[in-house]
Amino acid sequence: MTTTRLDYVLTADEKDALAGTSGSPDASNPYVTDDDPRLASIGITSGFRAHLSSPQTVSSVGDVTIVFDTQDWDIAAEYNPANGKFTPASSGTYVVAAAVVSSTDQRGTVGHTAYLELGINASPFYTLVNWQVGDFNAGFTLNHSGVYELTAGNDYTIIVNSLKNPTDIATYSWFSIYRIR
Repeated sequence: MTTTRLDYVLTADEKDALAGTSGSPDASNPYVTDDDPRLASIGITSGFRAHLSSPQTVSSVGDVTIVFDTQDWDIAAEYNPANGKFTPASSGTYVVAAAVVSSTDQRGTVGHTAYLELGINASPFYTLVNWQVGDFNAGFTLNHSGVYELTAGNDYTIIVNSLKNPTDIATYSWFSIYRIR
């Protein structure tokens, strides 16, 4: 079985050099890219992964959609990096995964909670994870992966409810969805 590391972000040069690769992974061909026929052969016909190209500042308290503006891969062109929305063409069972890292010092907000939410059509739909802020925390990391039934035509986003503003969301934050059936 071929495995692919999805947590490594290719540089633009690496991605360009590998576009359309095929064959077996080895030292000179270690990555699956958008055009690689192996994606379809393992049954992944819908999905994407995106990350932030620069920190995103959340300047209001409450629910804020994080716009992951750089696509690492997008199998069926269902993710829009301009607004952070994934709109599946087909209903089905999907793996949803995200990691949001705040680089802002959260000390002094003890007892508050930060939330990472899956948004549907611009509204919080499901709280993926929450985090209780302690006085020892300089920043926070919210991460989650789970299996969900998604409906074709709905827009899915990652929403963060921040505690201390402004809060900077770090560039190594990412969002990924892919269909498993």
